[in-house]
Amino acid sequence: SIRRIDLSSNKVDTLCGSSQQGFKDGIGSESQFYSPAGLALDEKEKVLYVAESGNQAIRRVHLMDGRVDTIFGKNGNSGRNDGIGNESTFNNPFGLVFDSISNHLYVVDNGNDSIRRIILNERRVETLCGNGNSGYFDGSFEESMFSYPSDISFNSLTQELYVSDCLNHIIRIISLKNRTVKT
Repeated sequence: SIRRIDLSSNKVDTLCGSSQQGFKDGIGSESQFYSPAGLALDEKEKVLYVAESGNQAIRRVHLMDGRVDTIFGKNGNSGRNDGIGNESTFNNPFGLVFDSISNHLYVVDNGNDSIRRIILNERRVETLCGNGNSGYFDGSFEESMFSYPSDISFNSLTQELYVSDCLNHIIRIISLKNRTVKT
């Protein structure tokens, strides 16, 4: 489930999802999730993006009515395909961050040891960096290597992503301007 907390009243309620794990789009408790891992908010559109590691998908929750729809990935089908909409596949998508300026969503695809970019206006997924092999290597997007990256944040002023590279026990900086990865 996706739950929310009203910080002024400390009230907790369930926005969407049910007590049973599964994969189902719908409104509120009609929807089902399996291991939601990361969240990213688009305040302008009033949607919450969810990296759902159990179903290998990126889901969207409409905050106004709790409606859930699957926008990227295929239910339970892991892979590393770039593409449009559900042509794309993920392997354990985990962390997410939303860039409101470019309207891009960045996904930590930790089963693929990669960072993926979703160009929301085009509904297109592309591998940004990480060559798909577990390891450690700083360098260009194409030659960089990660080992089970888990979370991500974005600095809009410097156009840099910060990634926790879990099994390498380090924080990596991804420069979108220079197309490089460094520790």
